[in-house]
Amino acid sequence: MMDSQLLQTSLIVNNLLSCIMALIFLLCLLPKMQGSKRQASLWLMAFFFFFSWGFVISASRDWAAIEWVVLSNNALLQMACYCLLFVSMAWFDVKVTQGVLFIALFHTCVYSAIQYSLLHSAIDTLALRSQIAMVSYQVILVFNLVFWFSHRNRQKAGEQIYLVCLIISMLAIAVPMLILLISKQEAYFQVSIFWVQNIITLLLFAGMLALFFYDEIDWHYQRATKDELTGLYNRRYFTEQALNFGNPLLQRKVLVIDVDHFKKVNDTYGHDVGDVVLEYIGLLVKQCFDDFSLCARYGGEEFVVLCQPTPKHHIETIIEDFMAQIQATKFEHDQGRLTVTVSIGAATWSTGQPLDQVFKQADKALYSSKKRGRNTVTEYRSALLS
Repeated sequence: MMDSQLLQTSLIVNNLLSCIMALIFLLCLLPKMQGSKRQASLWLMAFFFFFSWGFVISASRDWAAIEWVVLSNNALLQMACYCLLFVSMAWFDVKVTQGVLFIALFHTCVYSAIQYSLLHSAIDTLALRSQIAMVSYQVILVFNLVFWFSHRNRQKAGEQIYLVCLIISMLAIAVPMLILLISKQEAYFQVSIFWVQNIITLLLFAGMLALFFYDEIDWHYQRATKDELTGLYNRRYFTEQALNFGNPLLQRKVLVIDVDHFKKVNDTYGHDVGDVVLEYIGLLVKQCFDDFSLCARYGGEEFVVLCQPTPKHHIETIIEDFMAQIQATKFEHDQGRLTVTVSIGAATWSTGQPLDQVFKQADKALYSSKKRGRNTVTEYRSALLS
């Protein structure tokens, strides 16, 4: 008996310390978080608060009024499940509306009232109450799991790890009820609850750390590799990746795209309008070329596209559509509407040819497009030099 009490006490202390560590971590992180990530952090704090207190109250059943223990413990754990759902919604920038909060509160009140009313039934209702608890918790956790699964980015390791933690936690919640149904021993049931709650606490603590840790890594990676205005890759990343992009044994096409008279746009209409133009052209570059190409903003008003080996007529069709969409776009500003065009220089990257040499050829082809009146595309030929 003494060993059992020591074990339960150690589990309680471990659970509380884990929750306190999670809360301290989130409190330190909170000032650096903004927007939806900040909301997710707040809901995580609420989860660890409700979950830890639910655990403490559950452990007090030997000396506290059982009615108070059942009512408050079930309410706190139910709210903890909802907090996990709200973490997912906030993380993916889905608003937790007042209607959703009302449903959560109503469900929690009804569920807790049912558990309380069954407590003094004429028959032993422990098995029934544990089944109701599992169903009530699992409904929310399954919905949360489906929501996270459908919204997660498979390229982000943190979101994948957190998904695994959610799955294991959802499965673990069913363990105490199964132990009760098989063993018929309330003591085993109570001990399994302590174990499962500790496992869930540690799992979600680890999942939370992975989520924020990898999100921070991804944030720094995006800043290091992407252009902030257009979302395209930057010059350095493009240069690093170009050598291994596509099949180097086959000829690839390099396109250099330059916005015509862009300096005049900035000088006449302001840099805000110029940024809108660049942002839109960057979006079109992604839409038109990104499926089969490596795209980057190379600097200023210049963009570069490295196309995988693709039939010439296919690339020509895409370029024509790209230029037509730009020319047809009207940019609103204080003085009316603005239209812009682009000039393109193209060069073929042959096997063994240095990348900087290909860029020089594409730049010369671009210069030829400018000389020919702009709003056109020129393919580099050796005869072009003369």
